Amino acid sequence: MSLVRSFSKRPLDFALFLYMLQHIPVAMFIDAQGFFPNLYPPSFRSLIEFWVDISGDPYMATWVPMPLKPGWFRAFVLCEMTIQFPYFVFAAHHLWHDTIQSTKTLSLIYGSHVATTVFAILFDYWVNFDTLGKMTGTLGSNGIRSFTSSQVVFFITIYSIYLVFPLLLLARMTIWTDIPISTNKKTK
Repeated sequence: MSLVRSFSKRPLDFALFLYMLQHIPVAMFIDAQGFFPNLYPPSFRSLIEFWVDISGDPYMATWVPMPLKPGWFRAFVLCEMTIQFPYFVFAAHHLWHDTIQSTKTLSLIYGSHVATTVFAILFDYWVNFDTLGKMTGTLGSNGIRSFTSSQVVFFITIYSIYLVFPLLLLARMTIWTDIPISTNKKTK
């Protein structure tokens, strides 16, 4: 049985561990409301309203009825709840026990999937910025909705975190592997 290396010797693993750990409540109590809004009590729905107020997130806005939300976005949230959520728990466990390399295939699937979906969200936000702002931005004194500059910066920053960490996980599984190479040499 090998010893578990300290997180101080594995700073990237520690960062990935914190990412997976924080993603569990975020997925359960915030992101899932993008698909199952009526399953949550008002206190949890207020989290979404707070998030939309500070970020202008057009995909999570509660005043956009579910049938009008993009189908691709609802599919991404459903994938997050059914495929990614169990992976968060699984990966956090393996990062804690210094056995993440044993999850290489699942980690590559997760990292590729999430990087692709978050890129799609950020790209859609960029190309449909004006339309999305008129739908879900802050209501101005002129009666027109638009995103504030702080909402744009906050939205892009937060979503970018969910792009960068899956890319780091991909790098961890492919480039920065630390599978020990056998140093056993046969002696004559």
